[in-house]
Amino acid sequence: EHFPSFYPLWKKLTPKLKMWDAVRPVILHVYGGIYLDHDIKCNRVGFSEWIDPGTRLMIRKEYYDGGDGKKRITITNSFMASAKSHPLWLTYIENIIKEIPF
Repeated sequence: EHFPSFYPLWKKLTPKLKMWDAVRPVILHVYGGIYLDHDIKCNRVGFSEWIDPGTRLMIRKEYYDGGDGKKRITITNSFMASAKSHPLWLTYIENIIKEIPF
């Protein structure tokens, strides 16, 4: 029903882990909500952003060493939350489709 042109491409993704990575933004775009990997640990108590109706999108960022002594930032898919129909997910899905090698 949602993203019918994406479904046949999604079914071809390998390994299967990529299928789950690719379906998360679809679910968040259609329904909104929170996705959290089972091994994520909250280090803060009290997330006022979670209950603020003005919060439309939350994504986890991590810092890593770029190998040159400089810290880099990466955005992960281990924690994602958004309001229904947030436009970021359409861009995310379009980029997944562009990266599929077939």
